[in-house]
Amino acid sequence: MLLDRRCWFLIMESMRRSRRNPVLRSLVAAVALTASAANADESVVISRELCNGLWIVPLTWASAKSGTSHALTAVFDTGASSLLIDPDGLARASGQRIDEGQRVRMEGVSASALNFSTFRPRVHEMSHLGAALGMDFDVFLPFPAFAGKLLVLDYPAREMRIEEGELPEPDGKTVFSARGRDDRPWLNVDLDGRERRILIDSGSNGRLELKKLGRLEWLSDPVVSRVSTRMDKYVQRREGRIRNRITVANLEFDQPLVSITRDTELMGVHVLKHFVLTFDQANARVRFESKVEGPVRMRPRRGTGALLRADPGGWFEVARVLPDTPAAATTLRAGDRVLELDGTPVAERGCKRIDEPEKRRQRLGVQRGERIEQLDLELIDLIE
Repeated sequence: MLLDRRCWFLIMESMRRSRRNPVLRSLVAAVALTASAANADESVVISRELCNGLWIVPLTWASAKSGTSHALTAVFDTGASSLLIDPDGLARASGQRIDEGQRVRMEGVSASALNFSTFRPRVHEMSHLGAALGMDFDVFLPFPAFAGKLLVLDYPAREMRIEEGELPEPDGKTVFSARGRDDRPWLNVDLDGRERRILIDSGSNGRLELKKLGRLEWLSDPVVSRVSTRMDKYVQRREGRIRNRITVANLEFDQPLVSITRDTELMGVHVLKHFVLTFDQANARVRFESKVEGPVRMRPRRGTGALLRADPGGWFEVARVLPDTPAAATTLRAGDRVLELDGTPVAERGCKRIDEPEKRRQRLGVQRGERIEQLDLELIDLIE
């Protein structure tokens, strides 16, 4: 099944085996994503765009057959190890639709001045992720995409760049070991004198996700406060503020907001945004450069009490209405479709947050048969 001389589609036997072996899966992804810089001596900026805290990377796929280039939009995620491409994005660029689950080989893919020598994404439906993010994207770029280089995520400057060199030995102050249970980056955080090793996850637009262990002291009982969109599921998250202090690298967070998870413990972009991070994958090291003074107090969790789940059809579905909230005092019910936010169609809202700190009210356009009912709701602190 050929698109042109530079793109062959196949299901690789090695990937069949790798599905049974997570270590092999990471190795295959890393080998497939070796990148080479056009000028090895220069820093290469590959993104200056964040959407809801996630890095957006423009890619170019050159077609040898047509002599034209196809633009692809990628989301980069340090918490991911698999390279994926959405079937709709692939069909738009190639003119052919490939079944989900197949792995494709693409040559001529680049990010700014970086040329990927090999690019073998697996076809996977991701429209629900785009709906949650607020923008459609084609490719999911994992952490190994830039192996062999220094990867800099400069959140304060809104700049993602690639550099040459290596980080010095860990000193426990700014440079740390990033080794963990797999090839993704991990970090020991200090929880009131006890260490917990958690994932550095730039693909999570949350705060801290920890398992509910006895060492967490809650200021109040955790409550369901948000819907989290994962690769294969939606999860209603319970969240609360803890009494403990957590130190991430060189920065202290006082009584942070924590979501309870049964999966991997991690730190998301509302922690990472305070740093310039430099990853040295070859030596499994990471540098954290804090750009704020601690201790940091996280903003309250705000909302109307209507927990919304993004649907690829272009609307939000109400997943739950929390009691004793502005939403509970209206006709809004679980299962309702929200078609508009503040007068803007949900599908056209872009990267704008739905819980912006400066907002005081939010208007939801709810489908009621053939008409849209406008509900004007107050935004409150769900967790102070």
